[in-house]
This record gives sequence, C-alpha cells and structure tokens, in this order.
Amino acid sequence: MNQKLGRAAAQALQVCLSDLRAATTIADVIANYATEFVSGSDIELAPTEGLRVRLRANDSKVRKARTNAIDWAVVSRLKIMEIVHRG
Repeated sequence: MNQKLGRAAAQALQVCLSDLRAATTIADVIANYATEFVSGSDIELAPTEGLRVRLRANDSKVRKARTNAIDWAVVSRLKIMEIVHRG
C-alpha cells in the first residue's frame, strides 16, 4: 500500500479504516474528516489531501427519509465502494 499510495496517504488510510471499525455509527467518524455526501446512499471521506474513500450505507435497518436521503446518524454498516488517490 505504501508503494501505491505513498507513505503519508497509506498511513492516513489505515487510520481512517481503524476509525471506521471502532465507530458505532458513521456520525462518530465524519466529525474527524472532510466529508461530502455524494448521493442519497453514498458518502465520501477525505482522510488526507488527494485521498478519497467513498462509502455506501449497507445497513438493512436504515430507512430512508421522505427526501429519499439516508439518515447517516443511524448507519452502522458500511461498504467501501472506492478508494481514489490523486497525488
């Protein structure tokens, strides 16, 4: 991973993944990272400059609000959809 991303980005990704594992919900994590809601079911975290981790709610208990958006405060299961490094 160090060779592909570089040492700093690889370390930031490892910390981000550890934070995701330790969190009860995604709301516990998004306060620590630049976050963008990509769509109703996807969220993108930026662990470091040039690195993006796109996640999708993968929790059958989560119900969408009337606006068809996910209530991220109750999401407890995520699927990593994409990891992109632009650097």
